Amino acid sequence: MDSYDTHILLATYNGAKHLPVLLQSLDEQYDQHWKLVVRDDGSQDDTVRILKKWGEAHPDRFEFLNDEQSNLGAMGNFSALLGHCDADYFLLCDQDDFWLPEKVGVLKSAIKQQEEALGTGTPIIVHTDLIVVDEALKKTSDSYFDYQGLRQIPENDPWKLLALQNVVTGCAMIGNQALLRKAIPISAHATMHDWWLALVCGLKGKIHFLSEPSILYRQHGSNTLGARKWSFLQASIQIAAFPFNRKLVARLFAKNRRQANALLEHFGDELTRQQAQFF
Repeated sequence: MDSYDTHILLATYNGAKHLPVLLQSLDEQYDQHWKLVVRDDGSQDDTVRILKKWGEAHPDRFEFLNDEQSNLGAMGNFSALLGHCDADYFLLCDQDDFWLPEKVGVLKSAIKQQEEALGTGTPIIVHTDLIVVDEALKKTSDSYFDYQGLRQIPENDPWKLLALQNVVTGCAMIGNQALLRKAIPISAHATMHDWWLALVCGLKGKIHFLSEPSILYRQHGSNTLGARKWSFLQASIQIAAFPFNRKLVARLFAKNRRQANALLEHFGDELTRQQAQFF
């Protein structure tokens, strides 16, 4: 284990267009006590060259994870990074985001406060709101939560909401090592890595929300995943009014069912009777 208690986990794939801006925002973080760990998923552009140039300028704070695999997709890419991480804390990083300069410091401080109250053995996520921006970083919405019509996670039984809809955005969260010990390996039947982490934390730990945004969340045509004015719950409600949506919603329910079954298998008899019956 290296001397840095925090790892920023960056998953890349053909991200050369936006990487320089992201890396600049990392260089401008007020808290610089972290290591950047990168895994590329088989880029055909200048992504790897840009990353290694940054690494040459920060040799003690850069690791390029080369497992000789490619085309794992976003979830597989992040899953590999998460499985490799041995730091006390981790932050997930998308190649096209722009981090506000206080992000690392604020999130590290917040999760350490939570650990002081709950203990380092408790899985913890701290996540924030996001500012939605367009390709040119022009603001679209002050709040990703408002833009998406998302609900805050309730203090009691947060897993009930999270079973239906993820409201924890990976690039706006920090997690601790206790969470990794509970969440890894991420099932191939998980819908997405950040959703899986949120569900595990909701079942076994604490999720804490900070309303102040920590990131500019860029929206553009080539996003693998992105903000849409739509939610799983909203889509479900539309079944009766718009019958043509039934196939879409059925597919979403099927994915949720597979993820729920994977969680049951992952935890075995660790879940409470109420949790197991719900899933």
